[in-house]
Formats: sequence, structure tokens, C-alpha cells
Amino acid sequence: ADLAARANQDLVRDLWMQYLFERPELQDKLLDVFNTRYNRIVERTYDGSHLKLPGKVDDSVIKFHPHQSNAVWRILTTGNTLLAHEVGAGKTFEMIAAAMEMKRTGRASKAMITVPTYLIGSWRKDVMKLYPDAKLLAFDEKDLAADRRKVAMARIANGNWDIVLVPHSSFGLLGVSAERMQAVFDRWLFELEAAIKGADEMNVKQLEKVKAALQDKIDRLRAKAEDRATDNALTWEELGVDALFIDEAHAFKNLFFFTEIENVRGLSRSSSDR
Repeated sequence: ADLAARANQDLVRDLWMQYLFERPELQDKLLDVFNTRYNRIVERTYDGSHLKLPGKVDDSVIKFHPHQSNAVWRILTTGNTLLAHEVGAGKTFEMIAAAMEMKRTGRASKAMITVPTYLIGSWRKDVMKLYPDAKLLAFDEKDLAADRRKVAMARIANGNWDIVLVPHSSFGLLGVSAERMQAVFDRWLFELEAAIKGADEMNVKQLEKVKAALQDKIDRLRAKAEDRATDNALTWEELGVDALFIDEAHAFKNLFFFTEIENVRGLSRSSSDR
């Protein structure tokens, strides 16, 4: 029956095409109807050629390529951008310029850029090379160690910084509030419990095991957060950071998610907790 239905479908399609090709005047009418209803969405383009970037060194020293200006404009206008250029295309300068423009134009009051630990020195140089007068607060790995973290986070919160530069290894030590963390845990558990309610008896047992493992994971994360809180440092929400740039963002992939689908290529069930 399925094969017969598909054969009829193909026949109707062929007859329809034959009918159209025999009537040119109808083709134009239908083309207009199709374009009006379905084909009128144009993908947005981002043109940053108008950007002046006050505070940046003169173009005779460092001149942006068009794609760099476009990327900065996209960041400024969308607020959530992946810079997926090839290596060497200038992503570092794009992020620095975007952070400085966000501060200058009031889109953000304090931008943080977190970068691989081994690149912290070169990033510090690049910020000052592109914006010599930038108010930059750059941390080394040791600056956010347990015995110094309280002072370091107070400096972030109380300073009027254009850019705060933090290595990846220290970024993970900036704890979020208990309320924010609990909201994430609640969402994870809600998704699992909803799946358990709708599952058959055989799958319920499997999902209950997943839930138990998830609860263990939550307990470990909460204990780690409580240990970190003993230094009385400020939480992320108290730092005043309202724009975040992540260099080498793939280092933060594989966040936890729940799905009942199994054995799908590319769908990793591991999570990085980052």
C-alpha cells in the first residue's frame, strides 16, 4: 500500500509539472505566489565598514581587514557570536576590539576574556598593542589560587576595567551563586523525571539508574562548590562582569544534557562540567 501511494504521489507530481510547463503565464503567477509566501527571508549580513573604533591604534600601525570589522559589528549587534575563522585570521583582535567597543558604547560595563593559560602573556601584549590606553586587569594562574582569590575577585568587582583577562585554569575557580547552580541542577532533574513519567516499565529502571548517577554528580559538584566557598570570595554574580569572551571555546564543549536516544554518532554522553 505504501508503494502504491508513493507511485500515485509521483504520478500527481509529474502531471502537475506537465500542466505547468504547458502554461507559461501560470508559471509566473505561481512563482510570484511562492516567493511572496516562502522565499522572502534574506539572511542577515553584517557590515562593519563604518566602525571608527576610538582608542584603537592608528590604521597605519594595525589596520583591520573587512572580515574583522564585520565580526566586531556582529558581536556588537547580536550579543552572541561564534568566531569560526581559520587560524591566523585575527580573532584575538576582533574580541579585544569588540570588548572595548561594548564598554565605550555602554553595551557592557565590564568585559571578561578567558584564554588558554599558556596564551595569557601574548593576549596581554595584544590588548596593549591594539589599545595602549586600555584599563586592563590581567591575572596569572597563581593570582587566583585559593590564598589570593578573595583579593583578586575583589579587584575585579571594584575596578572600572575595560577588560579583565583570566586564564582558563583560573576561570573555573570563579564560583557562581548557590541559587544559580541549584537552578541548573533542578533543570537537569526535571528533564529526567519527565522522561521517567513517560517511559515504559523496562526503560524506567534504566532511567532510574541514570537519575541516581546524576544525583551523585550533583552532590559532587555541590561539595566542590562548598569547598570553594570557604575562602569567602565573591561569586560570579557579584563581579559586575556582563560580557564574556572565550578563546578556544571548544575547551568548554560537552556540557551535560539528557536524551533517551542511544548510540548516535557524534552525540557524546560524557560531560565536562565546565
